[in-house]
Amino acid sequence: MQKLFEKIQTKLETYRPIPFWSWNDKLEKEVMTWQIKEMAKVGCGGYFMHARGGIQTDYLGEEWFEKIELGIQEGIKADVHPWVYDECGWPSGFASGKVTAKGELYHAKGLVLDEIEDLASYQKDKYFLGFYVLMEENGQLQKINEEQKKGNYQKAHTKLFAMRYTVCPDYIDILNKEVVRYFIECTHEEYYKRFKENFGKGLEGFFTDEPRISEGSVPWSHLLPEEFERRYGYNLVEQLPALFIRCKGYAKVRYDFWRMISDLFVKAFMKQIYDWCEDHNCQLTGHVMMEESIYSQMTGTAGSMPFYEYMHIPGIDWLRRTIGNSIIAKQVASVAEQLGKTKVLTESYALCGWNVTLEELKWIAEWQFVNGVNLMCQHLEGYTLRGLRKRDYPPSLFVQQTWWEEYKTFNDYLARLGALLTEGTKRVDTLVLHPMQSGWISYDGTNNEEVKKLDKDLITLTDYLIEEHIDYHFGDETLLEKYAKVEGNTFRVGNGCYHNVIIPSSYTLKNHTVTLIEEFIERGGVVISAGEFPMLCEGEPDWRLKKLSKVIQTLSHKEGLSARIKRADTQAVYIRANQQEIGAIRYTERNTEEGRVLFLANLSKEKNYSTQVTLKGCYKVDYLDLEKMETRPCKITYALENTEVELSFAPMQSYLLIAKEVEEVMQLEQETESVYCMDMQQTDWSVKNMDLNALTLDKCRYRIDKGEWQEEVPVIHLMKHLLALKRPCQVEMDFSFEIHASLEKIESFYLIAEEAEAFQITINDHVIAYKEEGWWKDTAFKKVTIRPFLKKGKNHIYMKRFFYQSPHVYHVLFDEGVYETEFNQLTYDVELESIYLLGDFGVISEGAYEILERDGLRTAGPFKIVEEPKMLKGGDFTSQGLCFFSGKLHLECNLKINKEEGGAIYLDFGRIKAPLFKLFINGEYVDKKLWAPFKVDITAYVKKGINQVGIELYSSNRNLLGPHHHINGEIYNVGPLSFSGEWSWCERPTEGVEIQEVDRSRSYWRDDYCFVKFGI
Repeated sequence: MQKLFEKIQTKLETYRPIPFWSWNDKLEKEVMTWQIKEMAKVGCGGYFMHARGGIQTDYLGEEWFEKIELGIQEGIKADVHPWVYDECGWPSGFASGKVTAKGELYHAKGLVLDEIEDLASYQKDKYFLGFYVLMEENGQLQKINEEQKKGNYQKAHTKLFAMRYTVCPDYIDILNKEVVRYFIECTHEEYYKRFKENFGKGLEGFFTDEPRISEGSVPWSHLLPEEFERRYGYNLVEQLPALFIRCKGYAKVRYDFWRMISDLFVKAFMKQIYDWCEDHNCQLTGHVMMEESIYSQMTGTAGSMPFYEYMHIPGIDWLRRTIGNSIIAKQVASVAEQLGKTKVLTESYALCGWNVTLEELKWIAEWQFVNGVNLMCQHLEGYTLRGLRKRDYPPSLFVQQTWWEEYKTFNDYLARLGALLTEGTKRVDTLVLHPMQSGWISYDGTNNEEVKKLDKDLITLTDYLIEEHIDYHFGDETLLEKYAKVEGNTFRVGNGCYHNVIIPSSYTLKNHTVTLIEEFIERGGVVISAGEFPMLCEGEPDWRLKKLSKVIQTLSHKEGLSARIKRADTQAVYIRANQQEIGAIRYTERNTEEGRVLFLANLSKEKNYSTQVTLKGCYKVDYLDLEKMETRPCKITYALENTEVELSFAPMQSYLLIAKEVEEVMQLEQETESVYCMDMQQTDWSVKNMDLNALTLDKCRYRIDKGEWQEEVPVIHLMKHLLALKRPCQVEMDFSFEIHASLEKIESFYLIAEEAEAFQITINDHVIAYKEEGWWKDTAFKKVTIRPFLKKGKNHIYMKRFFYQSPHVYHVLFDEGVYETEFNQLTYDVELESIYLLGDFGVISEGAYEILERDGLRTAGPFKIVEEPKMLKGGDFTSQGLCFFSGKLHLECNLKINKEEGGAIYLDFGRIKAPLFKLFINGEYVDKKLWAPFKVDITAYVKKGINQVGIELYSSNRNLLGPHHHINGEIYNVGPLSFSGEWSWCERPTEGVEIQEVDRSRSYWRDDYCFVKFGI
């Protein structure tokens, strides 16, 4: 075991998380240096220097490169590894407008098919490609040439179409190699000019983010007609409607078109950048767009897996506070394993919201790690939270968090897990042929029923395999053509060796794939059809498939599929309760010199499981605590030459097991002891100490240019109103609040305001001269002492300033056709934000609380300031004076214990409503808990009689920063517009489904407030 520990330690630094460091404001040397030291202190392995919306340092200008140099040099000093993010905003490729400024040839384009009534009335423009007629009786499609236009095409059983393309001036023609080459010149070459000596020695490489193929649902480029005819020998323009409608030969047209699109995109963008990085001693990582489903990949990449060949560290993106199926991680992990790429990265945690716990962050990571990922890129660490930045797909997992000082525990854990899950070798026996190329022929620009069937059937199959604890890899047909061969009864793909090949529901296969299957079957390999069998080869009928369909067994029953695969597997693993496989518990395995390393994770957020993990053969099994790097023997029994390991899983709990094979059964003596477990969930607590409390003021009266005072509105809506004026103005805001406590009992009272120096501030008729008093939470949250100017009862804070924006802001917000590239790098000149009151007080709502799902609490208010709470009842603390609290809370209670000799004593805290807590017994530190189990052994710390129990509870920033007014209460998919009540793409549950147009008109705003529970 010691040897394994040493190997982990050797690799540990290279698997430390590398977060996005969001450069989102005017960058200052002192702040940057401090933040780098903070990242190093909490165990980050490096950072991606990432220009984002709000940036006020000129991207790719000389000052920008000065800050990059600082990031490199200070990173070297701190012994962490800096990387460069290759764009300002996203998607990558446009160099913040430098590439798109070259003109239309460089712009993204997309095809549009219009069904028309007649030719004469159709208004053609310069993007017109042609008229077409479809003969419905025989499905024949014909392009109408100039001589034919006078003919009568308004016959029965015909349809007329016009084909055109659209142009997006804000993104690039990513299919054009010369366009991407110019992106490299504008970006990568500029870094190399300045930092050549640091490439691979302090500057690790580049992160590329979400390059995508098109404007619209089907891409276009001026180079496509000539390229298509060169490849396939027929005219693409004459067949273009076949990409959208069913006509004679449509399947082959679509197959050829999308095969070309995939190849052009991969080679023009990813391979070209990869080759440049290879030549310049640096690495390429990142992820492509929309990897979740066949449908989403058709809209983003035409297939994600071929890109991973050309990434040194291939990666994926996972959004929202949820987990999904295994497909997205398995796609990238399969290629990495097959092609010998050790590291697999995930960019995760965007949209999780400010209340995501460290346990949930671990759960989201482990769901991906159990499926083959091993390196974390946290989205994100905000240089500042000023203005819109606090709403930038939160949370910011950075210095603004209450729990930041304890974050090293989390980063150490992920680094150790990632390092362990690359130790030794991974044995996977089953290959699933990915039906992505069937998507090529079924996709018509929409998520039609055929595409949905492919997705649904693939999810059903892969869910079943994973839930039956049958590990699998995907085989991408593009990569199979390069790397697959049959060796004996083994189907080999690069480093991967498989004895079972499963064909999921598919419509077509590649010619090379069919040949491989024929040879594999001939040599005794197992091929199973698990759905609709494909009858097309590269979009055309093929007699070989008809023959194979009679030979290959179709197993539609789950039990038959599992038995067929598992019965011959000597290393099969069973994870059961009551003789049933527990699908919620997933596992992955590595074979090492020290034995089998098994990682098991309960992916259920609600259910506990008492399980038996069965290994074929005799093993000694130890549990490795990755948090404390301690081992202890597992409770095991032996039966029928199997080893049974008893494990109890709390929700979201995981285990790392080391199983060492032994020659004969070891009858281990299992320790038995009496256990006394005390439930702490209903305990009343005294408040020993607490950080300053807060009250968020997010509504105000206002007036513009000394006009009439207007009724109270949310500040975020006032900002929108002023933007709609499209002109400069002077704005005054009146924030009011009630104090119902004696001011003598409140020692500290601050106004927290962003850009406080830019406002004229008046409090109850007292003009306040701003002076620097430090900051709270974030360097932009300036403290202003206001206690001397307050009174019991109603108080007013007036804030006045000049409001203006640049013409570019108005262009992005209000002009038609602006692409997301511009929104993603938008910087306002002036921003109006909520203000906060901070002090040693309590905040209560005069209204009742409604309990919502996801630990939500809703109340209409109004809120009033009262005395700081001194006692709290067990359960939720938010409603007991801590509505907007965002800090640490130290609580105490007395506990009488009748200690018996030889018995263990535990405190059980159930599921805490906080990111973490620390436990003290009789003033002595015992432990901290970030995740399950929340049961602590206190045997060594207690005495007989009365004992003092101390808890230090850490809150999140959710109740301070919101969103407070979303119609659905607490949400797990938080984007910028979630705070203003407007529709955005974040409202859909996953990127794997299409956006429903009907949702856009909904208001997502409620005037009352939603909080989340905080407590024990």
